[in-house]
Amino acid sequence: MMFIKNVPFRLKTFIIGFFEATIPFLLVAWGQQYVDSAIASILIGTIPIFTVAIIICLPRESFTLGNILSVIIGFIAVIVLLFPGISQDSISVNILGASAILIGALSFATSLILIKKLPAISPILCARTILFWASLQILPIALWQSNYTFSHIHLSGWFSILFLGIFCGGIVYLFFVLLINRAGPAVASLSNYLVPFVGVGLGVIVFQEKLSQYALIALILIVSALLINEIFSTKRKAD
Repeated sequence: MMFIKNVPFRLKTFIIGFFEATIPFLLVAWGQQYVDSAIASILIGTIPIFTVAIIICLPRESFTLGNILSVIIGFIAVIVLLFPGISQDSISVNILGASAILIGALSFATSLILIKKLPAISPILCARTILFWASLQILPIALWQSNYTFSHIHLSGWFSILFLGIFCGGIVYLFFVLLINRAGPAVASLSNYLVPFVGVGLGVIVFQEKLSQYALIALILIVSALLINEIFSTKRKAD
């Protein structure tokens, strides 16, 4: 991550946009076509685990025993979740779809570290620039996939896109950048612990999805990993 310090601001935000939005938006959206929303939300919940793992691998970055334990437990959770798809007796989890979502989560975690390396600027300017570059990166792919026309998108679809762009993209991302600048990438990534709970809840209630015992165990392990990381971090601050 040291290379980004000497990179111009525009190129930095271009790179961050690639890891922050372009890769996750494409891979997660593709993977969710083959994986239940509840499973996808559990996989997205690994973002804090990936963030801590990256921090551990970086030079001059301090870490605790809790960080290491959380990474190990998080890795076990992923194995447990994907085990039905790997075993010969069950194909309840699509490995390619789940792997795409995991790569998207890893990419998002990478962007959290990179954002912290940016100079101290307005969160609005930072979020605007990153999302602008990401939009330019995705636009050619979107045009190609839609045969260079958006005529097939109905009015309800445009309203959904507008809602996602304003609330789920713009406003939320603005607050997220502000959180990264104030608390750091590791703490900011912990906000993703809400994703498995909300995603699993909506998947079961709205879409009537059924959770396997593997998914429940993986959910418990991921939450446990986050709690262990938080407990050790709190003890270290107290000391």
